Amino acid sequence: MKYRIVWSALGSALMVILITGTSALAVGNLKVGLVEINPKLALTGGVDDNVFLNYEDEKADEFGIITPGINFTLEKEDHYFNLGYTVDIIRYEEYDSQDSENHSLFGNFDFNFPGVFIKLNEIYQDTSDYATSELVDRVDRKQNNGNASIGAMFSDNFALQLDYLSEYHKYKPTEYRDLNRFIQEFGPGLYITLLPKTSAILEYHYGVVSYFDARDDDTLDDSSSKFHQVMGGVQWDITGKSTGTLKAGYQWKNYNDNSNLDGSKKNDKDTWVVSGEMEVNFTPKTSASIQLKRGIVESSFADNDYYVENMGSVRLTQKLLGRVSIKLGADYYYNSYGHRTVDIETGDREKRRDNILSGNIGLVYKIQEWLTVGADYKNQTRDSNSTVESYKDNQGSVYVSVVF
Repeated sequence: MKYRIVWSALGSALMVILITGTSALAVGNLKVGLVEINPKLALTGGVDDNVFLNYEDEKADEFGIITPGINFTLEKEDHYFNLGYTVDIIRYEEYDSQDSENHSLFGNFDFNFPGVFIKLNEIYQDTSDYATSELVDRVDRKQNNGNASIGAMFSDNFALQLDYLSEYHKYKPTEYRDLNRFIQEFGPGLYITLLPKTSAILEYHYGVVSYFDARDDDTLDDSSSKFHQVMGGVQWDITGKSTGTLKAGYQWKNYNDNSNLDGSKKNDKDTWVVSGEMEVNFTPKTSASIQLKRGIVESSFADNDYYVENMGSVRLTQKLLGRVSIKLGADYYYNSYGHRTVDIETGDREKRRDNILSGNIGLVYKIQEWLTVGADYKNQTRDSNSTVESYKDNQGSVYVSVVF
């Protein structure tokens, strides 16, 4: 009962907006010079039948989310600039230990000059959401993901691109300080035009993983490492129909310190890697996106320093009558770990293997360009041979969103 008065008041305020709404609310009407400003607000209410993602003793609860935000966009000739901020204010009816405020500040910059381009993407988060598919606890942390690319065309058929990617994690609770890390990756890529809208890709990246707190503390295991990665693939952009990138290659990962504090050994890892994403417009009313990934992910499970993640994701959008659309989605992860651990339920000692499958369906009604309402249902299951790491979760929610 403690938050229902708040949701009722916010719902009433939103109804006032809807009733008094005029064309002044249309998207794109707020501008300062060439900069378009888009304030936005979303209200979500729902239920979750396994709030803590427990194997047993599942706890159900109602939740509400208020998501205010603002976007600044500037487009001029061949240049694009976007800066935005959102915060998810999440409140649970009974289990307030799950309450959180997740802040996101993001920027995207795309500059194109004759023969040269520069791209910058950055997202900073002050959040407690799940950092990877491995983790099920909400833990306060700061995370920053950024990448930068600069490229130049040397002829109609050849382009060279230099990439820099970074990932920073800083956890607030001191008991998680061994997970604080900074990952940097950089290297060149060669793009060779095969067809007018299709290019081959050859790239090499060198990476450094630094667990900066563990590196300077003898009481913590230091999983710092370095890696080399080579990939080749293809990139295409068939205007109006399909865009995408598909790459495959190999990664060699080597740890700076090959032993843990308990005397167990860290195992260097080399494996094949995949990165792919594609968007397809089948018809004016039907579109889909596909994502594929295989790679080494940093781990916090027992004495495992990493797991190999295999991921596939599909999203389908189908426009129905008028302004109504249906959205379908499915995600599958297969995570394999390198070290044997003891299952506390069965006593078996084996390498952990996780199969994670999630599916969702949503109905969206775009009442106006600036006003959207919808309903979502999501199911997620993790089936693990480490028994207590398994869980099932179902969530249902409804939402309303306005963008000015």
